[in-house]
This record gives sequence, C-alpha cells and structure tokens, in this order.
Amino acid sequence: PTPTPPPTPPPTGGCNVEVEVDCTSDLSEDGTCSTLIPIVTRCDKRADNLVMKFNGGDCSQSFNIQEADLFDCTDYNGGHQQPDPVYIIVTARKDTGDLYFEGFVEVGNEFELNCDSGCDKIEADSTVTIYKDKPDFADPDQVELLRVQESNFHTSCSQNLFLKDRFGAVQLVEFTNSLQGTVDCFLNTTFGYTITNEGAAQGGVITDFFSIRNGDFIDLLEETDLEVGSVISPDQVVEAQEFVLIDMTVQQEYVTTTSIIAETPGGVACTDMATLTFKAGNPLPPSVIPPTDAPTALP
Repeated sequence: PTPTPPPTPPPTGGCNVEVEVDCTSDLSEDGTCSTLIPIVTRCDKRADNLVMKFNGGDCSQSFNIQEADLFDCTDYNGGHQQPDPVYIIVTARKDTGDLYFEGFVEVGNEFELNCDSGCDKIEADSTVTIYKDKPDFADPDQVELLRVQESNFHTSCSQNLFLKDRFGAVQLVEFTNSLQGTVDCFLNTTFGYTITNEGAAQGGVITDFFSIRNGDFIDLLEETDLEVGSVISPDQVVEAQEFVLIDMTVQQEYVTTTSIIAETPGGVACTDMATLTFKAGNPLPPSVIPPTDAPTALP
C-alpha cells in the first residue's frame, strides 16, 4: 500500500504580542486620570452665554434645585414626543423682545443662548418655548397647536444654577462668564496604548484591536492610527492614542479592557489583554440622588 504522507509540520515562529493601556491628562495632580482635578459646576456670576443640550422628553426630565418661584415647566399638546427636530425660542421672561436663541434643534444637539441679536445681557429669568415645528406667529391658533413645552428658570447665576441642571427637555452643559471663564462638563483625556512584539521573529500582523469601556465597544482600529495588517516587528514598540472626553459632573468608575489580536506570517495566532480602572468626576452631595439619564425622545 501507498505509505501515508507525514503530517504537515506546524507553523514555526512563535507569536507574543503584548498591550498596555494608560490614561493621562494635563488637568490632573500627577498626570494620570486617577487624580483628575474636580471641576467647578456652579455658575457664580452672570453668564455671557449658556450652552444647552436638547434631550427631548417632557417636564418630568427636570432636575435642578431652583425654588418654585424661579423654575416651572409646562407640557402642552402631549409634550415633546417626536424624534424630528423641534423649533426652540429662548427669550427673557419679562421681555420677550430680548431674544437669546431661535431655530430648529435635533434631539441630542446643543444650542447657545447669547445676546448676539442685540440684547444687553442675559436677564435674570429666561423662558424656553419648544414647538413641534416653526409656527406662523401671526396665527395664534397655530402657535398654540404647535407648542409642546414651556419652561422658565433663573439664568443670572445669583441663584442655584449648575452644569447638568435639567429644565424640562433642555439641559445646561456649558457657561461662560468674566469670573470663571468657560466651564463645561468635560475634561480631555488621552488613552495611550503600548504594543510590543517579543516573540514573532517575522513580525506579528494585527488582525483586531479593540476596547470595552464601561460596557461600550470601541474599535481602536478606527480610533487610532493602527489598522488591520499593521506589522509589529520583533522587539518593536508601537504606541497609539485615543482621545476621550470624561464627564466630570458625575463621579463614576471607568473600566477599560483592551484586547490585541495578531498572527505571524506563518499563521501562529496570539492575543493579549490589559485592563485599566480609575474613578473620576465630582462627587454629589450625600443628600442628592443622581437623576436617571434623560431619554433621547419619548416613544
């Protein structure tokens, strides 16, 4: 009988890529994300401009500590329920001729309150009116039919006004004044990835590179300069960066698990994994219960 050919020998040349991950920021005590400096969240002087985010939803989304004579919110015609852009007008409460913003806004987008239209300053109290569509203001019936929400709140910063305060469907995310400068919710951080090859004599070819951060998948082949097919030569050190905004208004733990998958030209595969954990953000006072996340829109 014909002898059975010997089995194909396994690929030669080991594969041993390793990955490390760190997080750094210029606004920390020691340069790492473990010691990020808490931000000031209260507006302490009348703002030159305020940046609001349109979350969508009805007045039940409200979360602030302004007194009842300063803040109120009323839903009309079922409140905001559609995913389509809405028409928002923001004026002074006492003088609607002082216009701070007017235009269409999509759910999740931001808009700025300012005096570019000619007012002297953002007054002590402001009114936000949200319409399903831009109404014909010469037709009172159409105005009432299209109005879905109206809220009033204090905007002079002499009373309690904080980043992330919610007034119905809108939320404060940034302010600028002469005392504090521009203050927003986020700090810039840099996630650094160091990849080494200590085993593949012919080089390791990257086939996948990703992170899981607090349950979210991040494709690092899209977020960094690396790509499928990038070669890590023997004893080579490759560094990559991902720029991440950290929300400092809520204290939370950040857990990032990074995986690298590679193989040699001979077909030997290898993987490595690294985990980075740190806590960042301003702690809430013990008596304050954090709100739930605002929905992008009501169903």
